[in-house]
Amino acid sequence: MRDGGAASLEYAGILFVVVLLVGGVVGQVTPVGGAIKSKICEALGVSCGAVDPEAAAAERARQLGIKCTTSRQSRDLGYSVAYSGIRGERKDTDQLTNYSDGSSLVILTQGSGIGVDASSKAGAKGSDLPGYSADAKATINGDLGYVYSFPETYGGSEAAADFLDSRRSGWQQAAHLVVPGAQSIDEGLTRARDTLGNWWSDTVVPAFGGDGPSQEELARREAEQRANTADAVQVSLSIQGSAGAQFGAGKKMVGADGKDTTGKGALGGEVKLTAEVRGTTVIGLDTGQPDSVPSSFTGSAKLDVDLSVFLGIPGVDSASDIPPFFTLKGGAGAGGSYRVVFDAEGNPTKLILIGEAKYGIGGQLNTPKGVTLPGGLGGKFGEQDITAHEWQAILDLDTSTAEGRANRAAFDENFLVGSVTADGHTGAVVVPHPNLTPVQQVQRYSQLASRIATDAFVVTSEYQDIKDETGGGIKVAGTGIDGSSSTTNRTLVGARGYDNRNGGVEVPLVNCERG
Repeated sequence: MRDGGAASLEYAGILFVVVLLVGGVVGQVTPVGGAIKSKICEALGVSCGAVDPEAAAAERARQLGIKCTTSRQSRDLGYSVAYSGIRGERKDTDQLTNYSDGSSLVILTQGSGIGVDASSKAGAKGSDLPGYSADAKATINGDLGYVYSFPETYGGSEAAADFLDSRRSGWQQAAHLVVPGAQSIDEGLTRARDTLGNWWSDTVVPAFGGDGPSQEELARREAEQRANTADAVQVSLSIQGSAGAQFGAGKKMVGADGKDTTGKGALGGEVKLTAEVRGTTVIGLDTGQPDSVPSSFTGSAKLDVDLSVFLGIPGVDSASDIPPFFTLKGGAGAGGSYRVVFDAEGNPTKLILIGEAKYGIGGQLNTPKGVTLPGGLGGKFGEQDITAHEWQAILDLDTSTAEGRANRAAFDENFLVGSVTADGHTGAVVVPHPNLTPVQQVQRYSQLASRIATDAFVVTSEYQDIKDETGGGIKVAGTGIDGSSSTTNRTLVGARGYDNRNGGVEVPLVNCERG
């Protein structure tokens, strides 16, 4: 017993000395020192005193891989065909995102959907008073995409832009839109060409006495081939709905003879509500490489409200008015999403909760409402300036730490994960727990909210979006085809990081300020 007590005293003395050394020496070093101190103290199970919160927060930001989106360009090209209230859609999107660490990401998607349209018209029969029209749409869309990662060592934003030009130039974008599976064919041909070329240079040439590639050539070839082949596959399913009401001049109404006529005047307006719910699965194709993309699942929902005023040119009387051809647009929107990131074994490693609010104004020139060009053609083009505020809370689900285990417990209480993992490839779907009573929902969400307030790393960002739209089509008696093209350029205005684990201290985010 005495030996045991002596051993305990010796152990306590050793701990005391170690604490003094860690606190007095290692603790004076910057973020790395703070992290080392924290790990040693955690391993010993003792308290080493207060760690510099700013240093600890900066180290945590590095470990979590926090980086800002400095710019993003999204281009959409699509068309829809309507017949008797049924509408089919095709839309291709390419997206180039640049990050503050010098890396870039390119996502190329092809999608299609089917939906229904409904509309109604009303007005004062036999008069020139403006009427109103209302319409509603609902669509189910599926998208298949490929993700290409360009770390700084692979050329970053410059290499990503060159790659995008090589895959989605003007004529290629149009070809992809009309040729089913063109994007997958491109990817397959690229991989087949690389495999054949490698076999020739590595096997055939040496077999006939030639020199095979050197180690430097092999490394360069691998980097080039990896940069031109997908690092992940993206699959998404969405449900979209919209409802709108239009008032005043240029709106279709029911005339005295029971047929459609156009409301008179040079002034009109519109209110439109758009909603979308989407689930997106990203399946990483490899791990441990500079350009590897982790598997993830994202569930999102957004709601947008748009208000428009249509302006024409008043005439001497309503019969001589030029119907609205210019639109003043204003709008606001909000969205929320959750993203779960997985490791190579299929374990969730991070939960990222994202919220966004945006508002903007713009203008648009369009074919006068109720008026079509010869053959039923119509068109529009314009620009909108949008300010977006984004909030992210990143919760670490690493079960090797006490904080991570508590976060994972709260995550498991709130989400249900279905995943399949084979050879480092994970496909997953993550949904909020079903069949919970309202009381259970409140209790479990409160637990998650508590972990966010206690342990999340929070990033707040502000962006400026410039959106350009063009479109046109032909429609007769509810049957026709419409085409549209839009480009959205997002630019970072500024961002801030806050580490709740270290008391909510603000963390400077490198290269996350404009200019």
